[in-house]
Amino acid sequence: MTAQEVYLLKRAKVEAYKSQKRNAKLKGTAKEIELNWAIDRHDLAHQLNKMQDFLEQGFRVHVIMAGKRRGQQATLEQRQQLLDLVRERVKAVDGAKEYKPVEGKLGGMTTLYLEPKSIIKKFEMPWGARDRDLDEQCKRIQKALKDDVKVHVFVVTRKRDVQTTTEERQQLLDQLRERAKMVEGVREYKPTEGDLTNAVTLHFERKAD
Repeated sequence: MTAQEVYLLKRAKVEAYKSQKRNAKLKGTAKEIELNWAIDRHDLAHQLNKMQDFLEQGFRVHVIMAGKRRGQQATLEQRQQLLDLVRERVKAVDGAKEYKPVEGKLGGMTTLYLEPKSIIKKFEMPWGARDRDLDEQCKRIQKALKDDVKVHVFVVTRKRDVQTTTEERQQLLDQLRERAKMVEGVREYKPTEGDLTNAVTLHFERKAD
């Protein structure tokens, strides 16, 4: 294994460990923040801090904004201002975004669906992977992509790996791309890293509808 392959492998393992920890957090139910359209400034600041904390901890957050039957009623302008304030606070969290379209209308109940920075799952595969091993790994890759997780596939030479030609290595990459893109909406979101003589990394994501 070359020095480049050793470096890339170590980096992949570290990133995979971090990703697994964040994945574990995201497996639970999304956190919910409820806001009254006519919420006062003090309560709003408290709720926005909670929302930001949840996102920074790796949780998805649903922000539900609705009016109350009794008490002060907010105008449409005030409701839009509240929606804008929430979105501005989301931007303060590195990588956080809305992962699906907003639901509802300003005249009633509105829900924002937020998620933290994209999760990346790493997969390692040898150039001389057997057909059965390749098939099993591709199924895992497809499952991760269906869960809207970004996927990095790290292909490398192992000490006891079967010797492969440049043509065979290119065929393996083509197979990986083909199987990944069998999942609707999947694309390579950044250029391939490395080269066929050493290690190669493919980067896939499922584009939101």
